[in-house]
Parts: sequence; structure tokens; C-alpha cells
Amino acid sequence: MPEASSDHAFRMQDIPRAPAYMAVFLTFIYAFEVPIPAVALLLIGAPLLLYLAAKSRRDPTDLFLFALAYIPFTKQFQGDFGALLQGFNLTTILVGLLLWRAYSLSRATGTPFFPKHVVAKLIVLLVLLMVMGIGMSAITRGGGFVLSHALPNSKRWLDALLFFFVAYACARDRDVCKKALYVMIIVVILISMAGMKEHLDRWGRSSLDSARVAGVFEQPNNFAAFFAYYFPLVSAFVLFHSRKRAMMLGGVVFAAITTKVVFATMSRGSIAAYLAANALVVIRKNLSWFVWGGILFAGLALMFPQILPESIIGRFSSTVQSEGSSSTMEGQLEESAAQRIIVWRTATAMLWENPLGYGFGSFPLLLPEYLSKFGERMLSITDAHNMYLLIAVEMGVPALVVFLLIWFAAFGVSWKVYRVSPDINVRILALGMQGCVAGALIANQFGSRFYDTEITAYFWVVLGMLVRASTFPTSAPTSPEPDTGRCAHG
Repeated sequence: MPEASSDHAFRMQDIPRAPAYMAVFLTFIYAFEVPIPAVALLLIGAPLLLYLAAKSRRDPTDLFLFALAYIPFTKQFQGDFGALLQGFNLTTILVGLLLWRAYSLSRATGTPFFPKHVVAKLIVLLVLLMVMGIGMSAITRGGGFVLSHALPNSKRWLDALLFFFVAYACARDRDVCKKALYVMIIVVILISMAGMKEHLDRWGRSSLDSARVAGVFEQPNNFAAFFAYYFPLVSAFVLFHSRKRAMMLGGVVFAAITTKVVFATMSRGSIAAYLAANALVVIRKNLSWFVWGGILFAGLALMFPQILPESIIGRFSSTVQSEGSSSTMEGQLEESAAQRIIVWRTATAMLWENPLGYGFGSFPLLLPEYLSKFGERMLSITDAHNMYLLIAVEMGVPALVVFLLIWFAAFGVSWKVYRVSPDINVRILALGMQGCVAGALIANQFGSRFYDTEITAYFWVVLGMLVRASTFPTSAPTSPEPDTGRCAHG
């Protein structure tokens, strides 16, 4: 068992420089649309990967940290092999290499690679149900559908899920947890800054859709959901260092920038999730800050309503049309909201017919069939716009139950670690995870926002580190925390 860390305060020299520089490099290329040929990126990336692979033979920490710096950018820098090896890309190589090195490390140190924690068992059960869903797709849709749809979609889930086991094996002490936390925070802030540049570039566009910020994920709703999940890590970090004025000021600035970016996505559900997730973090750390901050914001909004972005006010107010415009609920909603109501109603009817699921990846094909069957009008969307309904329809209600149990177990382990851990960085991870779960629960009520590896990998990374941290010693710290806070112990 590792010894309790005696160094709790943030120090600039503790930031892993090389992964941070790579994250800055990727952000710069993306944000400023630097035309770098794929061959040039390959010539840069291949030697780096070979170097990290060789260095990770004894210690996979550096490879793990570089993966954290890269994963959110995979949609922009896929590192794939085209049609030659469909579905095989740099993420696949990273995950496979990390699993191998992490397994080797666990054997060398005599520590278990597979945790006995209930979260790990639930993840394995979810994977088994996913495999059964793929089998159902093969039966109902044929092998061609499985190869073209079910397997590629399931791989995005599996790549992200495997990061739980990678993080559990790599986070062998608090120092690794600290370094991973710093890399994730840096990446979240950099992606936020790139989003602000995109927002400024789109400023003044005539249509609402063209003004929405899509970010590195090229989809506004997913972009906002990313901050609903992971900006709580930044919020928790700042709150734990609130006695440092420069840190607090910087945190307020970055929070303001990120909030502006999230609002610029105009994603109603993800905006609500982002606000709720960060509010929970503030409440858990110091309730009085939340109360006084809420009073101040509400007072300013009432006295100066112009501080609220007009696009957001219009986006929320347009959800419901003028009274008397229609006698039906969806008739009183704007088109996108009305279509979601119809999709949810149709998906619920599907579940009543077959609660065990129709097969992985089958929802887009099923929706037109059942819209016609139930006498609904045809829609321009094929997504469920609700993660819970999507899982239940494709993989069955049992898979949905397991999926939700993982989230509740994640909240439970983070609550426990937050209360008992003597290490500030582990507690920041735990508090951030609580906000992440709250944000995910809300955001996925209005969309399928827990699907792609680049969006969900950090969730499984933090969860894996917290499960490992739950085995760390809980002796009292040898030096005080920078900020205990009135409600610091929950």
C-alpha cells in the first residue's frame, strides 16, 4: 500500500509538462485551423508513440498521461487507417498498449489488475449485455448490419469502458492521481478557450444554427455536455485552493469563459446540466458561497436582465409557442422539442412491446417503422434524444438498470472517498465526479450524450482512479490543506 502523501498544495512544477505541451499543440492546430498534412502528423506521432511504448515497459504513467491529453481531440485527429482497417485507429492502439502495460505492471507489483469493487462487476455485466445486444442485432438485422453499424458503435463504448481498468491499474499512488487530474483540467480549459475563439468567429451570424458553437466534437449538444461532465473538476480544484487569490481570480475568469461557451452552444438540456453539476460542487464544498453567489446572480439578473445572453433567453423562451396555437402538447412546442416528445413517446411504446431490446445500433432503423405503426408523423431526426430510452430500446431494460447502477455506484464511491481521503487531489477528483454524475443524469435526459469515447473517457478514468483511491490509506495528512472550507468534509 502506498504511503499517505504529505504534499497537498498545488505547485506549478507538479504539472506534467510534456502532456500539457501536447494538449496545447493540438488545441492550437485545431483552433487556428493550421493546415498540417496527415503525413506530417504521422511523422510526429509515430516516433512519440514508439518512445512512450518503450518507456512504459516499467511504468505506464507517461503513456497514460499522454492518452489523457489526446483522447478529447480524437474527432479532430483520428489517426485512423482509412477503409483499410475500419474502426482501427490510434485510440485502439493506445487502449491496447495501456491495457498490456497496466496488466504487466499489476503482475510485477503483485496488485490485482481487475478490481473486486462492485463498479467493476457492473461494468463487466454491462459489456455482456452489450454483446447480447449485438447478437440480437445479428439475428434481427443480419451480419452486414452488425459489421457496418453494431460493431463500430459498440467499439466506441468499449474503448471508453476499458479506460476504467487502465486508470485503476495506473493510479497506483496519489502522485499519479494528481498528475492525471492536472492533465484533465488543462485539457478542459484549453478546449474551453478554443470554444471561445469559435464563438467569436461565429459572432453576428444571422441564423441560430450557424451561431451555435460545436467545438472539438463538431456537435453543440455534445460540446456543452463535455463541460457539464468535466468542468466540475475545474470548479472543485479552484474551490479547494480558494485562499490563493490568484487561483480564485483565474478560476472565476475561466468559469466565466466556459459558461459563455456553454451558453453559445444553445443546448438547453446541457446548459441546465452544466449549471446543476457545478452548483452541486459549490454546495458540497461550501454552502454559504452557493447561497450568497445565487443571491448576487439573481439580483443582478433581475436588475440588469441584459447580462443574460439574448440568444439563450430566446432559445429557452422559444421552446413553448404562443398559447392557443395548438390543442396538443407537441403542437405548443417549437419543432425540435415537439419532435423529441414524439420520439420519446414512440420509444416508450417500443419498450412495452419488447423490454428485452431490439439489438445494438438498431434504433435509427426502428424509429421510422414504429412511427408509421403508431400513426405518428415522419420526423427529420433518428436519434432517441434520451440516453436511457436508447439503451433500453437497443439493449433492453436490464442493461438500462445496470447502466444507472454504475452511475449511482460512481456517486457512492466518490462520496465515500471525498469524506475519508486525506489527499486534496483525490478529494478534488471525488468532488468533481459527484458533479459529473449529476450533470450526466440531467444531460442524458435530453440527448444521447454518453456514447463517444472522446466525451466519456474521462468519466471512466476518474471512476477507475477513485475505485483505486478507495484502497489508499486514510491516515490524517501531515500538512494542512490550503482551504478546508466550512463544508469541506461533506
